[in-house]
Amino acid sequence: MKRLFVALPLIVALSACAADSSTTAPPPIRGGGPIVPDPATREAQSPNAGFDYGYVVWITPQGLRPATLLSGCCLPLKFENLMQQTVSIVFGYQAVNSGPIAPGGSWSWTPPHVESVVYHTGQGPPLTGNLQVQQTNE
Repeated sequence: MKRLFVALPLIVALSACAADSSTTAPPPIRGGGPIVPDPATREAQSPNAGFDYGYVVWITPQGLRPATLLSGCCLPLKFENLMQQTVSIVFGYQAVNSGPIAPGGSWSWTPPHVESVVYHTGQGPPLTGNLQVQQTNE
């Protein structure tokens, strides 16, 4: 019975902490297209148009966001088309072409190793961006 009296206040205290720890995600960010990035992603919560760390690039009328993406090696990178038109992603020094990405659609590419990649949209005037793929500490 003594254990119940010790455990009960601990359970009540922990549940009070859990109730206070709820956070509200920021409002979704619109990129000018038919879809809105998932507000639960780190990129949607803290976007930096010039430079960011993560695994998602947004294709927007204002440009590729972020313009420079730093990401870990060998994990899928996702390019989301937030524009009202079909676009493609073409790599500068590799034979990689996404093919058409419909409005609201996405394309994924997994870097096979640590590398730097420059890329642009296949439609003109081209929007440009670059990836810096670094080794993860795993």
